[in-house]
Amino acid sequence: MPGVLARYQRRTPTLAAQVGAVVRELVGRASTRVLSALATRISKNTALRALMRLRDCK
Repeated sequence: MPGVLARYQRRTPTLAAQVGAVVRELVGRASTRVLSALATRISKNTALRALMRLRDCK
């Protein structure tokens, strides 16, 4: 479904943007704690991969 889900992703584009915004400000364990409070559980390794993915796009 274009615009709703990206191919081969388990996150919607909106959720990926939210994760990216938090990870950009707080890297590692701090970002996982904040995202956990926002009901989005990810590991610190996933947070780092999300950060690296953001840097590849820019």
